[in-house]
Amino acid sequence: MAISIQKRIVVFLLILLFFLPGSIAFAKKESVDSCPVIEVVPPECVLSTQKIVQIRTKWSGSVVGVADGDTITVLTEDKKPIRIRLYGVDSPEKAQAFGQKAKQFVSDTCYMKEVTVLETDTDRYGRTVALIQLKSGHLLQEELLQNGFAWVYIAYCRQPYLNSFLALEEKARSAKKGLWIDKNPVPPWDFRKNERKK
Repeated sequence: MAISIQKRIVVFLLILLFFLPGSIAFAKKESVDSCPVIEVVPPECVLSTQKIVQIRTKWSGSVVGVADGDTITVLTEDKKPIRIRLYGVDSPEKAQAFGQKAKQFVSDTCYMKEVTVLETDTDRYGRTVALIQLKSGHLLQEELLQNGFAWVYIAYCRQPYLNSFLALEEKARSAKKGLWIDKNPVPPWDFRKNERKK
């Protein structure tokens, strides 16, 4: 009886050794085949919270109003004023340090000049959210960041702009440009939150 059991165990182990490598190889192949394909996001797309948001439309117009460092009004070719919230950045509020300087910087950079508007979304206030391209080819957002007049609005900024925007912000911070000359500048989203509590 003991010998019979031992033979059965040996046979079972031999069968296991024979079939196990093939099972492992199949499992590995199935795992590789089931991996999702990572698609490259084209430059005309930007990532917004949890989804890819494509540029809805692209048009040109003249900047006819500057409300603050991250909100402007652009006049379309058919003379319709469109209020625009700059995508991916947050400038100091007007009541904050550098709030007025940020507004002045935007005015000096693009007021009464033609820009290209790359619409990405509409915010809860009904404003068009967009990237603003200057005649130089640079984005207004980039100019604000590298001169220290805005933070990257991380809550709403995604790739392919997040990394490059953060690099510009860090460069301005290291050089103590604009608002970064202060030791502890308050991000505008925290400022607004504190104002709501009052």
